Amino acid sequence: ESIADELYRAVEWDWLLSSNNLLKATPNGPENRGYDEYILAYILALGSPTHPIPESSWDSMAIGYKWSDYGGVKFLSPAGSTDFLAYLYQFPAAWIDFREKHDEYANYWQNGIAALEANRRFCLEQSANNGWAPLWGFTANHGKDNTYLGYRSTFDGTVAPSAVAASIPFIPEYAIDMLKTMYDNYHANIWGEYGFVNAFNPNEGWYDTDYIGIDQGNMVLLIEDFRSGLVWEEFMQVSYVVDGLNKAGFVDGFHTDPEGFIRDWLVIGPFGSSEDDAFQTDFIGENSITTPPKAGDVVGSRIWKEYHSAFGHPTSNFVDLYRVFEPNENVGAYAFVTVVSDNSRVVNLRVGSDDGIKVWVNNELVHSNHVARAAGEDQDLIENVLLNPGSNKVLVKVTNISGGWGFYLRFTDQV
Repeated sequence: ESIADELYRAVEWDWLLSSNNLLKATPNGPENRGYDEYILAYILALGSPTHPIPESSWDSMAIGYKWSDYGGVKFLSPAGSTDFLAYLYQFPAAWIDFREKHDEYANYWQNGIAALEANRRFCLEQSANNGWAPLWGFTANHGKDNTYLGYRSTFDGTVAPSAVAASIPFIPEYAIDMLKTMYDNYHANIWGEYGFVNAFNPNEGWYDTDYIGIDQGNMVLLIEDFRSGLVWEEFMQVSYVVDGLNKAGFVDGFHTDPEGFIRDWLVIGPFGSSEDDAFQTDFIGENSITTPPKAGDVVGSRIWKEYHSAFGHPTSNFVDLYRVFEPNENVGAYAFVTVVSDNSRVVNLRVGSDDGIKVWVNNELVHSNHVARAAGEDQDLIENVLLNPGSNKVLVKVTNISGGWGFYLRFTDQV
């Protein structure tokens, strides 16, 4: 620990700062602007007790953020390209516990979940289109014939087990099964003295014989984060890290966007044999919720799960149910959130939906509109809704006939 502290204090972060207030990996190298794994370096540089960079450097870097969209999954990536190499999202999160915190620009944990889900979908879709083995794990790694597959947006079927293993904390429901599939089907060629080899491509009969330390370490760190949280717990007790996060403007919890739209929910579905059935039928005890649901709670054969819009994205105020549930036509689903009020308040509720919508506040039905429409902000205004001091239960049901499916919701003060 003392050696690590000595090394960290000796780093002249401010010397690596460009005239544009941005870090550079080397004195004559390019500036690091926009999202990539270097957000970890910025946090360490901000928190330095000896050679800190100015707080404004974080903003100079973050204003270069670009958003990508892969099949409705939105995430930050370098230059806004379909560049969702796994390491970009795993390296910083191996150390910093980004869960349930955000800065002005993004929720980096949810961003990682989205990017790795896009990574998974991209690989499987490319594999299906080309008749390859259905594997995923797209990152920077070795390739056939002593090549290095980095800085790439094309996929040739070469996958890295470390990219999958390090995805376990983000998307365990997919990563654990994929890692088991890799081991069960290919372990004779990909498992050796130090565990999984760096990469392989079964479609070309190529299996790496090397191990890369940075990937093996990243894999071990994130597995331990998932198993016990130990690495996160220890790292987040380092005062320099805490100072760096504070200077970058990180805050705990989930918050509405600047216009008051609620973006973080628990959702459950789909329900109904038709859109009309979904709208009319009570599937969960709509007006009698006493204890707020938790992620993982089961109702019938359905499970409550977290939903988080892409914080910082221009369209993050829309709750997109279409990409969450299957089937997603002629069905309905619920969304739940607890809204905390400092005091008793009479407010306006503003919603928009695709298609029909019902809203309950503290088990009272305050709005019902059985309609077929495309969603827009503030399509329906419900005046004089009472919020109690403390916690208020808000339940939304939204149904869908076909096409897009989701809603907007916010509370606003009465003028």
